[in-house]
Amino acid sequence: MLRTSRARTLRWVSALGCGLALLAVGACSGPVSTDNTVVVRDVSVSPSLIEEGDVAVVEVLITNESGEALANRTVYLVAEPNVRGSFQASVLETDDNGIAATTFTATQSGAVTISARAEGAEDALNVNLTIEGGGVTTGDGQIVVTITPGLLQADGLSQATVTAKVYNAQGDPMPDSTLVKFTAGEKFVDINGDGFWTANIDSLVYDTDGDDLWDPIGNIQNNVYTSNGQASTSYTAGVNAGLVYIKATMGEPGSHLTQDVSLSLTSNDSINTIALTPEWQEVQVRGTGGIEWAKITAQAFDAHGNPAPEGLPIDFNITSGPGGGESIDGDPIGPVTVMTNSLGMASVTLNSGSVSGTIRLRARSGAVVSAATQVTIRSGPPAFVSVGAEDCNVPSWELVNHLNRITAVVLDQWGNEVADSTQLWFGTEQGLIEGESHTQAAVTFRGVAETWWHSGAPKNDGYVWYWCETSGGTVADTSVFIESGPAASGTYLQWPDTLYADGKSKGEVVIQVLDVNGVFMDSDTPIEVDALYGQIGGGLLNDGCHSSIYAQNYFAPTLDRDYEYTIPDSGVGAIDVIKARAGGYFGFNGTAQIVLLTGAAFGDNSIIDVPTSMSYGITVPVNIKIKDRWGNPLGGHLIEVTTDPSGGTITGSPQYTDSYGVASGFKFTGTTNQLVSSAFITMEDLDPNYGGISKTIKISFEEE
Repeated sequence: MLRTSRARTLRWVSALGCGLALLAVGACSGPVSTDNTVVVRDVSVSPSLIEEGDVAVVEVLITNESGEALANRTVYLVAEPNVRGSFQASVLETDDNGIAATTFTATQSGAVTISARAEGAEDALNVNLTIEGGGVTTGDGQIVVTITPGLLQADGLSQATVTAKVYNAQGDPMPDSTLVKFTAGEKFVDINGDGFWTANIDSLVYDTDGDDLWDPIGNIQNNVYTSNGQASTSYTAGVNAGLVYIKATMGEPGSHLTQDVSLSLTSNDSINTIALTPEWQEVQVRGTGGIEWAKITAQAFDAHGNPAPEGLPIDFNITSGPGGGESIDGDPIGPVTVMTNSLGMASVTLNSGSVSGTIRLRARSGAVVSAATQVTIRSGPPAFVSVGAEDCNVPSWELVNHLNRITAVVLDQWGNEVADSTQLWFGTEQGLIEGESHTQAAVTFRGVAETWWHSGAPKNDGYVWYWCETSGGTVADTSVFIESGPAASGTYLQWPDTLYADGKSKGEVVIQVLDVNGVFMDSDTPIEVDALYGQIGGGLLNDGCHSSIYAQNYFAPTLDRDYEYTIPDSGVGAIDVIKARAGGYFGFNGTAQIVLLTGAAFGDNSIIDVPTSMSYGITVPVNIKIKDRWGNPLGGHLIEVTTDPSGGTITGSPQYTDSYGVASGFKFTGTTNQLVSSAFITMEDLDPNYGGISKTIKISFEEE
């Protein structure tokens, strides 16, 4: 009997070859390179034209002759002539991608040649930089701005020192407390000369995000006063990579001096996340026409969402697939390594194989792994169909048009979902199954077709057989569910025969209930269950597919009397009756019995009921109460009461306890001898099975 699941089913797909192992432990990485040469592959400076006080970024790539990046290699930088400026660091070490980077701050205009040499390399590599005259000079003075360092990470934390040196018309430093105004953001022309962006007046030159609005980038103190001819402050980087322009302005509008200096905010050197995107979600099986390939692009980002730098390696893998010869750049599994471009992207080409199915791919860089993406190779014709009902038991024997969802799953010969809109025909021998009005068929979506069964004539028995077929009846399946009616019969499958009446013992009661056709009842069918003495509650029948049972615990009570009175005591306190009812007056009614056992007489719970002080010569009644350890009264116990001869006399002994465990009819007459101050009364339980206790009480005499 098949049932459709109400929850989504997860299917495990085994990995192909080394693909999954590679993602898990980094195995199958290929042979280790034996190329030990060192080459300065590339050196770049950006921008290549700057002004005095500006900063350029210098990057050097070190590889071997085979083009493989070399990490942990020492790089030496030299600028000729050296008076043009200075490096933030002139001795560097390459990272895992073979790259070493620093900044060069220009101090004097002219041409500069930057030379990069690596330890172990035969040749150095040069790049040219041009420095134009910096600062702004007018007849009223000059302002020169420098930033150190000129390269920061776009992390919202890194800082640079911004210094504006200001001079008067004679070239002397401006007096202390001269106001210099700073802004940091996109580049603009300060038309009104107030030192800040003014909407609808100033002109935007460099719009980073394309919103036609000037945006600040990072943070800088706006108003700074000079000391010793210069104003210094700190700039804190923003989180978006790119250029930020720091504008310094001195003087009143119309006679002001201003200078813009650029600062580079770079992405983090490491990749934080990778987004993997296929050009097509579906391709065709090889050789059947249509598109047989898809471009797979990995977009790498740093921790702040900036595109990763150029030249970082991305490994592409096929983690699972149908195994029909699919490949990425000709490799059946991978990894295929591609370097990121200037946009932080790397791409490979996925080619389909001869077998349909789903290909799952991942991209990784070091420990960073993308979410899996998938491309479907469109499937073949139906080969397997499985049909099932949402409910395995439908309580509709006496109802018309009660519904049950019917679902069919259709696969091709390789286990892939068939193409959408594949037609299936459904049928049943009891009730009705829906089909489209013209074709009487249902169609698939993602390999699944759904329809509805309606209860109705003919009503053959308690089992509804139904089926579906496709491909001209060559692919078919049949299944069954229960159509149940009202409860009609039941059986006690389990209950405790005996329990101690101790107030805590318990035993499970299991009852199976069947309907008028002798089939299982629907789950959640109510059943009433109670007991004479113990505790047990009603509830609902469970399952409905493979059984229809009630299962609850019965809890034994402690008794208020001995309901099974015998002489001598049999040890049975009561016989409880469990009554169950389901399906109303004419449905199932059944009972089961549980023998509740009492224990032996227990001295601490047994009582001699008599006054503890009395006058001489007085006669008083004596009552005995016998209970077991749990407080159950014990009936049928023969009780003998005696006293010491000097203290008085007992009459009416022996007596049997009644069903409440009480033995009465005893009388004690105290002595008249006033030389005797007290008497002792002793009770003995003579029951041969559950007696054997003895208890004594002292009575004191008082003069009237």
